[in-house]
Amino acid sequence: MMYTPGYAGDDFMNVDPYFISDKKKKEGICLSVKGLTNGAVAVLYPEVIKKLVELMDGDFYVVFSSVHEALIHSSKLCSLEELENLLRTSNSRMTFQKEFLTDKVYYYCREKDKFIMLQGSLKMLVTTIRMDEEN
Repeated sequence: MMYTPGYAGDDFMNVDPYFISDKKKKEGICLSVKGLTNGAVAVLYPEVIKKLVELMDGDFYVVFSSVHEALIHSSKLCSLEELENLLRTSNSRMTFQKEFLTDKVYYYCREKDKFIMLQGSLKMLVTTIRMDEEN
């Protein structure tokens, strides 16, 4: 589910990429699940990743504001420093510590099909979790 002021979120997978303005791609779209509980994991589903690449027109940043949601930002329009500041502010205002997920910003690289954990100039490769494959 995607939530923005102009869109209530029920049909995320059918959102037209032209619906998302450059301004919104920079400010971020809020991604969660129906019910808005423990929805940050939604960003890891392969079909959701594909849709986010389409909506963001390429690679994107992920800011996990809590266990309930992830904020998605275009990598073409945002800087890591801006997003780290956003995450620090969000985490400092968090009411319940149990809702804290991470103090790191993540970057999805379409070419490598990987999430990369970022912190300042430090980058750590994080393999994409495949929810559709059995071990």
